[in-house]
Amino acid sequence: MKSIKLFFVFSFGILCSNNFAQSYAEELLKYSLTDVNGTARSIGVGGAFSTVGADLSCATSNPAGLGLYRSTELSLSLGGVLNSNKATFSNTTVNANKLNINLPHVGAVFAIPIKTSRGTNFLQLGIVYNRLADFGSVKEFKGINSYNSKVDVFYNEITSTNLPILYQNYAPGTVQAWNTYLLDTLPGGTFFKRVNGPVTQSGSYFEKGGSNEMNIALSGNINDKFYVGAAVGIPWMNYERSKIYNEEIVQYDSTYGFKSFSQSDFYKVSGVGLNLKLGIIVKPLPFWRIGASITTPSAYFKLQETNNSAMTSVIDGTAQTYIFASDTFSSEPYRFSYSRPLKATFGTSFIISKWGFVSVDYELNDYKHIGLGFDDNQPLTNSFNQDFRKLYGIGHTIRAGAEFSWNVLRVRAGYQWNSTPFQSGVGVKGYDLQRQTFSGGLGYRGKLIFADLTFAHTMGGDFTSLYRATANEPVLLNKFTNNRLVVTVGFKFGGKRLN
Repeated sequence: MKSIKLFFVFSFGILCSNNFAQSYAEELLKYSLTDVNGTARSIGVGGAFSTVGADLSCATSNPAGLGLYRSTELSLSLGGVLNSNKATFSNTTVNANKLNINLPHVGAVFAIPIKTSRGTNFLQLGIVYNRLADFGSVKEFKGINSYNSKVDVFYNEITSTNLPILYQNYAPGTVQAWNTYLLDTLPGGTFFKRVNGPVTQSGSYFEKGGSNEMNIALSGNINDKFYVGAAVGIPWMNYERSKIYNEEIVQYDSTYGFKSFSQSDFYKVSGVGLNLKLGIIVKPLPFWRIGASITTPSAYFKLQETNNSAMTSVIDGTAQTYIFASDTFSSEPYRFSYSRPLKATFGTSFIISKWGFVSVDYELNDYKHIGLGFDDNQPLTNSFNQDFRKLYGIGHTIRAGAEFSWNVLRVRAGYQWNSTPFQSGVGVKGYDLQRQTFSGGLGYRGKLIFADLTFAHTMGGDFTSLYRATANEPVLLNKFTNNRLVVTVGFKFGGKRLN
């Protein structure tokens, strides 16, 4: 049996490729989801802008929409998002909020006239940045678990094999639980755990970062009846998560002396990708537009991730209380490839001359084919991708919006619904990432300058597993809301737009 005498600080180890095996499915889905995004005008109508056109958000939804420009335009957006989480664990609910200030959109489009025998057509070049999703969030929890402890996970792993207790053989938490005496041995070498429930479990998740995309788009039109466009998208993302997990004994057990332990974990990932967008809009009638676009899977060639974690425990000895600290485990930077799913958009809009428009969009996201790749481990790559096929399916998004015009003023309203990305029967009903967004806004349209203000309210639910247990797995059931305020200011130079 190990003797409890000293305050331990150990050296860091090297990360094995499967140490974070349980988190990839959750992480890659997070990077694949998008918020209602674009200019304040587009957000104000629920994002239903794929066929309305003449707005810089079209570079993301349907680049053919830039074909309706007849003038050069520059625009800039500023925004803020208040993220609120209401997490319930073991019948106890904790509220937490985080405010994120960001740059939702910056862009420019240049309309180039091309004279033909039938008149003047236009070629448009657009360079547009859009913020696709905000990851900033705070989630907190606290409750009593009478069924199991996280130490059970470490105990099960260390007793399932007979390898030296080193980082190259076990997950970091398991080694740290051994180093902090949460796991110990009896005379003769039999393992035992010092933690037996019930325990009070608490902690927090602090997240920040976002998903972004720069599009370089080229569009054109034929006699103002057919509009086509293509864009090269350069998406990039960065995500950071600081996680703190605590356990305290509810009723002290003098046999094992356990009082509490705390585990901290920091994770960071970032990378750049590439995709291609193709789109078309047709005007069967002067007031009616229909269109479609497709975005190829976004290939993130090399995402780079790092992770570090540490653990401390408080245990009573025969003569005093000891505080044991593990090393701070730090992984070497690890690279892997990721493919964000294919997206297809179909839409229609009705332009009511001088009075505004009504628009509806449908979007399909192929979450089933989220891709993950490890250059040095093809069997592990195949295993993960097969698991994704079982977890995720086809995501559906419906957007509807309307804009009312009166002189230089605009009034807008919109709605967006996102289905769950999970396969039928997977996930927790009501907490399966199904989302709804209600939006509204005001706008001013002058000859040379325009301005828009929009508010959007998104609500939904998600769940987070604290750790994998063989039974009675502890889960946070979270209801979230995002309140988004965006203002866009733009300038026009020469020519005109078709709406």
